[in-house]
Amino acid sequence: MADETGFVRVFFAYIVLAALVFAIIAGGVVMGSSFIDSRLVDVGESVSKRETIAADGIDAAMIEVIHSIGQLRIEGGGSDLIAGEFTYNVPELTPTIIYSDSGDFPLVTVTHPETKFTLSAIPRPSQFNQVLNIWDLSLNREVALDLHVTMGAAEGELTLSGLNLHNLLVEIGTGMVLIDLSGDWSHNVQVEVDGGVGELILLLPETVGVRVESHAAMSEVTTIGLEKEEDVYTNEIYGSADVELDVEVNAGLGSIHLEVVTAEEEM
Repeated sequence: MADETGFVRVFFAYIVLAALVFAIIAGGVVMGSSFIDSRLVDVGESVSKRETIAADGIDAAMIEVIHSIGQLRIEGGGSDLIAGEFTYNVPELTPTIIYSDSGDFPLVTVTHPETKFTLSAIPRPSQFNQVLNIWDLSLNREVALDLHVTMGAAEGELTLSGLNLHNLLVEIGTGMVLIDLSGDWSHNVQVEVDGGVGELILLLPETVGVRVESHAAMSEVTTIGLEKEEDVYTNEIYGSADVELDVEVNAGLGSIHLEVVTAEEEM
């Protein structure tokens, strides 16, 4: 376990550096003036905490997750609308869950309270390999959800099969991200993934229609279980299925793997 933790921290040191280089190359188009206004911060003592928002009386909600660097894991389960387990050692990156009910349905935001911008507080380069920022989020499976995830320089594992998910937007700065949308779905789902630099793995269902439109001129795309026509990938039952998963992938530099997971593999 110690060796694995050390490897993960060194890995994040590299992807944070990659994120900074990418931001400079982008000329501020992605990061904007907030990147220029960012400041260096110090690593501190490791802290762990748990926060929850109850699901009482909530039928639908918007979940927004804004994660800077480190590891992000999201899955379904539990009776709460959202439950978060956080471990971190940079005080400026202290996470919190914010609940707002001023719109048509509740908005829950998981973020660093100081700012929504993911790279406004940057650990000192000499401390990159010491940064610890792990978020484990559990979402309610019954409540209808729209989910918006923004990651800076991170390793992400989003296991979303089994959720009552209707719309998904994932924005990735740099890193490795796995999004699991396999399993059975009872309704159509709209998905958009916007990637920067890194590796994206997208697991897709076999039992509903799947269409993936990929805009990835600088990324290598590999597939399993999909047919390709120009920049569009579909599974065997797309166009005839009652339920469809419509995915748009906009990628920067890196690799994309699209894979249909069979019912046997899910078991």
